[in-house]
Amino acid sequence: MGAGMAALFGALIGGGTTFAANFFQTKVAIRHNRARTATDLAIKEHEFDLLLHQEGQKLKESSLAEYVAFHSALLANLDKGRENTPDVVAEFAKKYGVGSGPDEG
Repeated sequence: MGAGMAALFGALIGGGTTFAANFFQTKVAIRHNRARTATDLAIKEHEFDLLLHQEGQKLKESSLAEYVAFHSALLANLDKGRENTPDVVAEFAKKYGVGSGPDEG
């Protein structure tokens, strides 16, 4: 009977460990995918703003890191089940220093 109980406890511990490992692995994969997507979006938007700036439009110049942080925050907002309304996007744009407003410098 003692060996059976030990086997049961071992199975429970092993199953719990496997479940926890899968949970954390999935969580890390989601964060990795979100970071990759945010970076891809940021690069495209940054390149577009640079093209507009080269064509003579007066735009606020933001760094690529600011664009990555901005898009990451928008994607995290969606992950939380919230909607990215124009007001939310404008709030994040102001917070992270990105946008198409005129250059103040």
